[in-house]
Amino acid sequence: MLAKLSQATQRVMNDSALRAKLESQAMFVDLHAGQAAAKAFVQAEREKLRPVVAALGDALRR
Repeated sequence: MLAKLSQATQRVMNDSALRAKLESQAMFVDLHAGQAAAKAFVQAEREKLRPVVAALGDALRR
């Protein structure tokens, strides 16, 4: 699945108008990072958001 996502991202990011729009918003995509870096990024984001999701779940159960 990560390979498909990586390929799709590369295809989309070849659109120079889209790249310019993202870069104008200080969003940069490193297409050369590879699958290992993408996997590490997703894992780091998951860990960072885990307490937020837990807190939301607790708040909804009250």
